[in-house]
Amino acid sequence: MQISANRISAVTIALVVLLFVTALSAPAQWLNFPTPGIPRTPDGEPDLFAPTPRTPDGQPDMSGVWMVPSGITQDIADLVKDGKEVPFQPWAEDIFNERRANNSRNDPNIHC
Repeated sequence: MQISANRISAVTIALVVLLFVTALSAPAQWLNFPTPGIPRTPDGEPDLFAPTPRTPDGQPDMSGVWMVPSGITQDIADLVKDGKEVPFQPWAEDIFNERRANNSRNDPNIHC
């Protein structure tokens, strides 16, 4: 059984492209990158029981890398199923209803 030169070339090109694509994404993983400012235990692991970091004015420091759970990217009401209601505070419910009424024209997420 003979394999044509065109097939060998196509497979070679595909493997080279795959190698370059995976090589480009590898440095973006930051597996061992120690985020500065995180309290750590003596063995270097993040200290999950450390006091909450504070800004100079005493407020909790919310800066940093935040991962959004999949499915909560736009509308928290999508998480509520079976006719249950979202437990909004009154001011938040007013904003939510206003944005629903005007197709989220003034929603900050629209400008990202």
